[in-house]
Amino acid sequence: MSSSHETAFSLLIAALGKSLGLDGAVPEDGLFRLEAGGRPLSIVRQGDAATLYCSLGTLPRDKAEADELRAVLLSANVLYRGTYGACLGVAPEDGVITLCYQTVMHAVTEEGFVRIVENFLTLVEHWEKRLEEVSAAPSPESGTAMSDPSAPGASWMRA
Repeated sequence: MSSSHETAFSLLIAALGKSLGLDGAVPEDGLFRLEAGGRPLSIVRQGDAATLYCSLGTLPRDKAEADELRAVLLSANVLYRGTYGACLGVAPEDGVITLCYQTVMHAVTEEGFVRIVENFLTLVEHWEKRLEEVSAAPSPESGTAMSDPSAPGASWMRA
């Protein structure tokens, strides 16, 4: 991985840190972590891209509830209609639900990167609420079908 990618990543993280009042924020070995809204957010440099990750929770232990939630997550990922460029995933080994978003570093300004992170955190909040709604919703067998998720803003990831 070239030092130009490391430099670009460091500049983006420094700008983010400054916007959050964390002057002197620097990534370590291509990784930057911060606490946002009670959730740990990781930003990882992968070649010329920066990838944002946040765990949203875990699948329910009940198989029917877990299957229902998986269907909601899959539906949201179709053409990014509920994630607006981000991606929802479930780790098969432990059922952890993760939201991630990747941007190419040379295609974004420092201000644009800060906006992307802010918008990502807005989407994290949306999905936390959405997952609570899904968990509290009656199952489809009771006659109430789950609606498609609707996240804020049709082009929220554009910076």
